[in-house]
Amino acid sequence: LEGKAISPGQSAYAQLRLDRGVPAIPGDRLVLRVSDGGTVGGATVIDATARRHGRGTGVVQRLAVLEVGDPAEILRLRVEDAGQLGLPADEVDAAIGPLVGVRRLPGGHLIAETVAAAAEERALAAVLAGARSLAAVGSATGLGGEAAEGVIASMALDGAIVVSGASVALPGPAPEGEWEHQLAGLLREAGRQPPGLLGLAETVGCSEIDARAALTHLVTTGEVVTAGDLWFDAGVVSIACEEAVVALTRGPMTVAALRDLWGTGRRHALALAQYLDAARITRRDGDLRTLRRHT
Repeated sequence: LEGKAISPGQSAYAQLRLDRGVPAIPGDRLVLRVSDGGTVGGATVIDATARRHGRGTGVVQRLAVLEVGDPAEILRLRVEDAGQLGLPADEVDAAIGPLVGVRRLPGGHLIAETVAAAAEERALAAVLAGARSLAAVGSATGLGGEAAEGVIASMALDGAIVVSGASVALPGPAPEGEWEHQLAGLLREAGRQPPGLLGLAETVGCSEIDARAALTHLVTTGEVVTAGDLWFDAGVVSIACEEAVVALTRGPMTVAALRDLWGTGRRHALALAQYLDAARITRRDGDLRTLRRHT
């Protein structure tokens, strides 16, 4: 790796490419012989698991670090080799202090500083673009599970983002109308099976109090309606009511039958059925809903 040949009596770094694998670990010594028994030279194993490579930039310097065996420098190389995966905490010697160009994430995971910085930029861009769930922001980092979690936790400690449960938000007060806009969009996407108040709040990254206030305002504007203990997009409920009226003209229906009609779970079907009652579209008789005559 340092020239065209190694002259007698000299030494240099080289990579051996074998016909088949052999057991070896760093520090093992070996002798190279040709088929007639002549000795070519001796060597010491430095990197037993290196990928096939040529004389690329930094190869000799890397081998020199491995040969000296400084634990901190070897760890730094391992982190660089790991790339976006980084090194899990259980593979890191906690006694080794800070490393140049390496970031130790909350929990002990190590990742290259350049990789971490790029991941933070992608995560912040996702939050600025409207991503609020922890899963979505973690995916935006482009890192693996533990590394992504560590980067997000690091950003939260630095105050770049605020993590609350499964939601992520920017620090400081929310812009005027942000929660309303996000909740309205979330309910449109959720269709006939929206999450409850806690789920809505966690998804958009606000408190339950803020979520309830925003939803109340959306009800006054007609974008959202309340049904039982849930909130639905007004357009979604309108279509569900039309379907129910058509079906109920053929006779009374149970909540289970309405659930099958709407394609929802029982909780959501019951909430929609209660909305029909409150809107005086149906009359409840036990578990049966009957269409009111004036409908």
